[in-house]
Order: sequence, then structure tokens, then C-alpha cells
Amino acid sequence: MKSLALGGSIAGRPWKKTGYGLGLMIGEMEKAGLVYGHSGVGHESVSSLYCFPELPDRPVVAVFAQGTNEGTSEFEALNLALR
Repeated sequence: MKSLALGGSIAGRPWKKTGYGLGLMIGEMEKAGLVYGHSGVGHESVSSLYCFPELPDRPVVAVFAQGTNEGTSEFEALNLALR
């Protein structure tokens, strides 16, 4: 999957490489490899929906949480995918 590279890691979030393509975040996360999907913040809630195509069974994970820190839902999505 092609992406427009945005840079490296994001402080407080699980990304080690970041980019966008067709409206999706596309990059890599520690221990998971390629990841694509999107995170969002609104009205004191955060959400993340990500596909992990390089992990066994290619899990797709959705996480919703209270607060405004996207890293919270992204780390939980990563943890669920790695189970």
C-alpha cells in the first residue's frame, strides 16, 4: 500500500513511521509492522480503527475511549492486535 510519508514517530503514540494515503493513516507500529486505519478525537472521546495486515490472521481492531489522547486508543488497538 502506497502512502505519502509524513515522518517518523509521534511522541506519546505507538507509531514509528507515519504517512497518509486515501484518507488513511499508513505506517508501522512496534511489533506489528504495517498498519493502516485512522484515529479521531471529539467531545471528550477518542477512537481508533486499524488493520494489521502483517500479523497472523490480519486483525482489524476498533477501540473507543474517554479523553482526548489518541495515543490511548492507538496503544490499546495495538495491544489487542498482538494478542
